[in-house]
Amino acid sequence: MLTHLDWFDAVAILTARQQAGFLEAGLVSENSFVAPNMLAHPAAKPSAERERSGGVIVARQVTQKRLDHALDALARARAEGIHTQVDIFGLGPLTRRLTRQAAKLGLSEVVDWKGYDSNAKASFGTASFTLMSSRYEGHPVALLEAMSAGCIPIVYDIEFGPSDVVTDGVDGFLVPPGDIEGMAEALIKLHGMTNRQRARMRKAAIRRSRDFSPANVTKVWGEQLAKAQKRKTTLRARKLDAELIAVSLTAQGLHLRLKVTSEMGGDMRDVMLGWIGRGRDAYGRVPAQAKKTRGGLVIEGTVTAAELKAIEGNSALDLYAFVRGSATWGRTRIASSGVQMPKARDGLLPYTTAAGNLSVRREA
Repeated sequence: MLTHLDWFDAVAILTARQQAGFLEAGLVSENSFVAPNMLAHPAAKPSAERERSGGVIVARQVTQKRLDHALDALARARAEGIHTQVDIFGLGPLTRRLTRQAAKLGLSEVVDWKGYDSNAKASFGTASFTLMSSRYEGHPVALLEAMSAGCIPIVYDIEFGPSDVVTDGVDGFLVPPGDIEGMAEALIKLHGMTNRQRARMRKAAIRRSRDFSPANVTKVWGEQLAKAQKRKTTLRARKLDAELIAVSLTAQGLHLRLKVTSEMGGDMRDVMLGWIGRGRDAYGRVPAQAKKTRGGLVIEGTVTAAELKAIEGNSALDLYAFVRGSATWGRTRIASSGVQMPKARDGLLPYTTAAGNLSVRREA
């Protein structure tokens, strides 16, 4: 699906940061739009009064959620005299390991392991704060649920989601990813606020959560689908051939010069170089420069060193040429037989496959 996103009338992406990543990788264009998760039902009716040191975490106890960081942050805050009481809802393969860690950190009387509870989100209505220490997220509904109940989030600014929802210091706290000390400091800061300051932040969190109401998100879908219908075209595949003229491997990356012929005529709006991992484990595209010559179209571009890092282990990247027009689309492997390949650099080696096409692999 990712290698054919051009063919879709519209591509919905959960967050603005995700969309920026897709655009930077050349995977989507004007056919993409941001459509966040909606908060179908607020978590609970916010309680006007709540214990400032009371917290709650609702998360599966798996590696992705990185609850060991949350426990470490609680322990560091406790060492500074912040005596919190935190309820943790959820189960998972790491439950035993996490309970042992909590005991080792002296948190046995601080953390209450609640296990699975189908109504766990109701606890956001009475808790003062929640911690989210995940490695990554899509667009976490649990974050919206917490904010809808006035539960102040202290979250890692991970990819993706939190920074599209939380404004640091206004309706929650954003902490650099993996910064346990930073999470502890945010907890200490929250604890030191006056009741009025915390109340202001809770109200701001509730207001922000309403931006993700069914009415607001559905409106986005309606507007974007109408735009997609208006610009709708049927992309037709056209025959495309690419022949390698020259290749070099430098500290900047893999630089390619190709001769391209196609049935697309002059309808060539975007010209790109792309790659697909041999095990379908990597994909991306970069813009290329196109120049018309007597011999046809010559395109030139560089797959950067950072992008070549997608090659792991015994995998390889197969190189392609992409051309997209207003109503046409073409993609082809790059024929490289007879072209001298550069020497390996930084463990990477361009080579011609048995089928006569250009690929890059890690040097054996």
